[in-house]
Order: sequence, then C-alpha cells, then structure tokens
Amino acid sequence: MALKRKMIKNLGIGLPSATVPLAPDVIISDSTPTTRDVAERGQVVVTDANTVHIYAGKLNGASVWKEVAGKVINTDILDINATGVVTVDGASISLDATTASNLTVTGAGADLTVSSVGGSVLVQSSEASATAIKLETTDAASGVVVDTGSAGVSLTTTGGIIDLNSTTGAVTMSPLVDTQAAAAVTINAHVGVGTFTGLTTAAAATEVLTVTNSVCTATSAILCTLSSLGAEDAQLTIQRVNPGVGSFTVTYKNNGANALASDVMLTFWLLRA
Repeated sequence: MALKRKMIKNLGIGLPSATVPLAPDVIISDSTPTTRDVAERGQVVVTDANTVHIYAGKLNGASVWKEVAGKVINTDILDINATGVVTVDGASISLDATTASNLTVTGAGADLTVSSVGGSVLVQSSEASATAIKLETTDAASGVVVDTGSAGVSLTTTGGIIDLNSTTGAVTMSPLVDTQAAAAVTINAHVGVGTFTGLTTAAAATEVLTVTNSVCTATSAILCTLSSLGAEDAQLTIQRVNPGVGSFTVTYKNNGANALASDVMLTFWLLRA
C-alpha cells in the first residue's frame, strides 16, 4: 500500500490559532496497512474488504494501525469462511434479512448450536400462515428431540389445533409410574400408570383406588382405564372417578365370576389440571 509518501496536512480556520489541522482524508486501499506503512496520525484507511484502520503512530520504529471494532459492513454478499472458530461477541447481535431474501445458518458435518446463558432462546415469526415456524429434517432416518428439565414442555394455541401425526401410527407417551402393595399410589404427573398388587376384590364387590397427585385439582378432567393382569374372571368396571385437591379416587366393581387374584393397572391422563 503506497502510504510512505509525505502527507500534506489539511488546514482549517478557527480558534485559538488562525489555522488548525483537520483530519486527513480517508484513504481507500486494496490491502490492509502494515507496520511499514506511514501516514498522518489519525489517518483512516478503508480496505476493499470493508475493514477500517486508523494510524496511531510509531512504536519501536514500527507503524501501529488499529482496526476499528464494531464497524458496519454494507455489502450485497457477505461470505465468511474459516477453518477454525468464528466468534461474534456483542451486547446485542442482530442478523437481518430483507423482505425478499432468506437468512440461512448451516452446519456441515457438525452440530449447530444456539444457546443462551441466563436468558431465553426465542424463535418468533410474524408470518400469517400455517407454516410460519417449521422444524423439519430432510433425511428419512432422522428425528427431532425435545429435551427439557423439570419445568416441562408447554404447547399453547389460541383457537387452533395441536395435531400429532405419524405415518406409521407410532405416537408414544411416557407416563410416570408407581407400584404399591395396597390400594394407593403416588404419581405427581398429568399422565401416569399405577400398579396395585395384593388386592382380592370379591365378585360383585367394589374397591376404591387412591392416586395422590399434586397436579390434580377439584375440577380436573381425568381419563382413566383399568386392567386386570390375570387370567381369572375378574371383570373390573370403573364406576366413579372423583377428583380432589392433590389426589383423586377411582371406584371400581368386580363384575366377573371370580375374586380378583392378580395385579390391577390404572392408567390416567389429566386433560385439565
């Protein structure tokens, strides 16, 4: 870069002296200034790569150029290629795409991570369409995993439909479970399976099962099924489901010809807590 020539100072008229030095004109260069390039102190150089450098003077005989942080780059195409790590730091970082363009972030052969420490990660769209936000994979053997902590997952829609579809019909849900040698279990969840062992409900007799559940309220809507896991003719029919604050009870009757002699499995789903 040809900066070794003697620079002529720009002068202006003002106080306290009749003439005061002005900042030198900006130099547009096709290369980055080096320690051998000399200019007026305060000289600004903008390279073809849209980087900004300011001449600070000499240190130990070498020219010192400072690259300006936080510079704005306006260009039709911005292509960043690196074999190592690319780090972008800032109090606020904005990646914008114009109305007629796409913003694409691609990870080739490695994981692509979006994380936040001490804050939320928000994916938001103002598009008025049924596919405003999509999570999809392109490989036939791929999948999507949503893994959370104790706060769980909340899906909310205002007037719309939450639709779970699988072309193979394999839609699964993992319940919390509890097994007790009594007529009471504790399962603090919306979906659960309680197994009761040691019950011997006689034919035509009734039994009350209690599920302690911190999710349950007095107005909870609960779906229940009851299964007898043995071969004897103990036909268990649910007669009543009674929700309460912190628990609910299920009353059943043995309409079979034999007394109960096997485990009983209660499956429930709290549709409204």
